[in-house]
Amino acid sequence: MLLPLGAGAETLRCGGQWAELGDTRAAVRGKCGEPWQRDEACRSPRFGAGTPGGPVVLPGAVPGKPPRAPACVAGEEWTYRPGPGQFLTTLRFEEGRLVEIRYGDRIR
Repeated sequence: MLLPLGAGAETLRCGGQWAELGDTRAAVRGKCGEPWQRDEACRSPRFGAGTPGGPVVLPGAVPGKPPRAPACVAGEEWTYRPGPGQFLTTLRFEEGRLVEIRYGDRIR
């Protein structure tokens, strides 16, 4: 049984165990079982700026040369469909670690 703790939570209860941000795919699979659906995902990279409203600073940027940013950050999304009355739950992994837990619609 998967029990959500609210949208954007940092943990997910799977039976008597907790999957949490930073867990590996293997650890989550061991706690929550196989996902209902598995997808490859790509998101735009996030880069920090030196000051609010200032220029974006890319890692490895060299002054006077155009910055090169990766087209996307590859990841994997696992969707769990726990059952009637529960919420569809999507877990996002990057570099093999759980980085996001999102809740969707309640299953009827």
